[in-house]
Amino acid sequence: MPIFSAVSSRVILNEKISKRMLWTIIFTLTGVLLISYGSSQDKSTSIYGDLCAVGCAASYGIALTYARKSKAKSMIPVTPFALFMSGIVFLPWASPFIFEGLDAQYALFHNLLIAASTCLIVLGPRYIPSAEVALLILGESILAPILIWLVIGEYPGTWALIGGLIVLMTLFTSNLIALIYQKTN
Repeated sequence: MPIFSAVSSRVILNEKISKRMLWTIIFTLTGVLLISYGSSQDKSTSIYGDLCAVGCAASYGIALTYARKSKAKSMIPVTPFALFMSGIVFLPWASPFIFEGLDAQYALFHNLLIAASTCLIVLGPRYIPSAEVALLILGESILAPILIWLVIGEYPGTWALIGGLIVLMTLFTSNLIALIYQKTN
């Protein structure tokens, strides 16, 4: 996603891609490619899922760029509509009203977290470049499998852990460099 955000920001907004951002993208892409390599070794996966992920990353990166382009207007009012439409599209594959135990409470909590985080993501491009927002989202994508492993014991695989570590260390280093640079200027 950061690649698509950076390229679309360059094309649509004529924003320059900094050297720090370019190196960050290269290293995070390396980590993501290692994760993909690990998933390609699993016989239960297919290229279709990886292609869908690339399509989602491209559309998300471009959407962040357009959110930055229209930063004078708040995109938050559009967010609930977009989430609602996503739910409508996937409704045929869902069992939305079948809850057992604490499922209803979990679903409500999940929906509140999604709504809050989506609003914050939509606000992000108003203040920082869309590629920076995409990099922060990438951190969440890497932490999710690790949290699932810790909570329910589903091992993500060695390649996923190595690739995820590269991505997280790259994001940490990149943001640390940005903070140091910001304090010296």
